[in-house]
Amino acid sequence: MLSNLGDVLAARGLLDDALSCYEAAIALDPSGKSCAEAHLGMGLTHWRGGRFMEAEASYRAALKVDPHNVDAHHYLGDTLRDSASQPVGSAPSSRSETRDKRGIRTRMEEAVVEYQAALKLKPDSVEVLDGLGQALLKLAHRRCS
Repeated sequence: MLSNLGDVLAARGLLDDALSCYEAAIALDPSGKSCAEAHLGMGLTHWRGGRFMEAEASYRAALKVDPHNVDAHHYLGDTLRDSASQPVGSAPSSRSETRDKRGIRTRMEEAVVEYQAALKLKPDSVEVLDGLGQALLKLAHRRCS
């Protein structure tokens, strides 16, 4: 219920209030399905705000609760891909983050692994296939340059 309220608040742009709802949902059910959904909501909220490190942590927390969560693998792949695509210092993360070419490539490779995990669980997902294709293209581009 609190996760649903968080979703509504996030959709209205009230990101801090949404995060509070997700945190409360996690506190009420720290190991159940609603906890995984709250972590997903937190991740999406952070991702929308360009806070990729926080989004990544939320998706990884969701996978600890539910390792077979297709959305968590998919969104983690998106986050890794998008954070690797950001120029150094451009993401408004709460932590300072330094990246080199190897770090970016590693994150893109991790994104590919997450997309592949999602496809094992849901092989017909067009969204996951699209994300995988984008990550592979960016990875190939990095190897050629």
